Amino acid sequence: MPETSEYIRFLNLVEKSAGTAIDETLFWKLQSAARDAIMSVEVTPRIPYVKALAQMVKIAQLLLGGESASIILNNENYWSIMAATGKDAENIVGSKIDIEKESVSATVIKSGEPYYFSEIDTVSGVKKNISTGRHATGRFCSFPIFDMEKDVAGALNVSGMPKAHPLFVSERFCIDGVLIAIGTKITKLKKIAEVQKLKSGAEKSEKRIGVMRQRIEKFEETETFRERMLYMTIHDFKNPLSLVISNLSFLEHPDLNVETKETLELSRFGLDRLLDSINSTLDTYHIQSDKMVLRQAEFDLVTLVKRMIVEFTIAADLDDVTMKFHGPDSLLITCDEEMIRRVVVNLLDNALRFSPMGGVINVSVKPDEWGVFLSVEDSGEGISYEDQEAIFDPFTQAQMSKERGTNGHGIGLSFCRMAVNAHGGDIRVESEPGKGARFTVALPKNGW
Repeated sequence: MPETSEYIRFLNLVEKSAGTAIDETLFWKLQSAARDAIMSVEVTPRIPYVKALAQMVKIAQLLLGGESASIILNNENYWSIMAATGKDAENIVGSKIDIEKESVSATVIKSGEPYYFSEIDTVSGVKKNISTGRHATGRFCSFPIFDMEKDVAGALNVSGMPKAHPLFVSERFCIDGVLIAIGTKITKLKKIAEVQKLKSGAEKSEKRIGVMRQRIEKFEETETFRERMLYMTIHDFKNPLSLVISNLSFLEHPDLNVETKETLELSRFGLDRLLDSINSTLDTYHIQSDKMVLRQAEFDLVTLVKRMIVEFTIAADLDDVTMKFHGPDSLLITCDEEMIRRVVVNLLDNALRFSPMGGVINVSVKPDEWGVFLSVEDSGEGISYEDQEAIFDPFTQAQMSKERGTNGHGIGLSFCRMAVNAHGGDIRVESEPGKGARFTVALPKNGW
């Protein structure tokens, strides 16, 4: 442990006084040097709190000419020996002290009164509570240590002195300056140690935050790369898929039998839905990236809905599902027609996938002063109350589709909400388990 100039000066004075009669002048010089040495003790990252305490205990031992010394402090909820010097010192450091027992240290801590040089074995009312073999004689002293608030913070013990200086007979409080220095320094060192501990914890936390920040940045870079790769991959599907759809028209011929014609129509229907799914996924990416531009124009919503119902009829007939339309003959609105078309497609596809054999799908369009309401209602198993909000999350929808054993792509309803919200509208679901589900799209007039 680094030695300060004050500590070295004190050691030199102790060495010079060894073997000589200590008169009053030399005694007070030792007290002053000891006090300065104690006040020079510091706590640094290289000098922990317990080592600083050990150095102060060593100063007290040398000052009083003892063979060993120790300091007892309150360590949160219990008293323990925090530092010690002399023989077997390492074996007693950390030992808990029960101040309810009859011992010199306990008496000093409870009373706040010092116990002066005496043979410990001859004192009545207390029990010897020091390690045997730590000193040749039983001469022992114990002094209370007070904190800045004048409360007892611990006890300083020195043992194994051959005899006490005569001043202790006439002036028992002659080392008060040293004891005050120890109490003051302990309070300061404890606070410094606490600050260093907090600072060390903060530095470690800052390092951990830095590491986490780097991981997050790396994750974001990776996710951005994956999103771009996924976007490009999905986008590249469009061209060959569009080519297949176009080529199907060359296979159509008036002389085809009914079975072949239906097969071509179902193939084209499935490919159209797949293309819609790709476009919806790409639009979802654009909306989330704030890159979506609405191409708004006036069109007839009723005509669009009826056309989609006709397209879905070929798939609905396979499951004997009936599709019905309710609403006016015509209703002009101004929106992004292609985006609204895919909203209708997703709602019809969702209704068809969850409709039982022989079920009914009701589609309605209803205008009012606020705007227009488009509803698609199926007669399927319905949606539980706790799932009715989560159903619009793409991952939740995909998981629910998996659990229900359906082939849902998991992006449809999520796209619907984003697309409708982009027009200033909203979409909601109403359902009771076992009684089907009704999805309603609300488009305000100010949105179109």
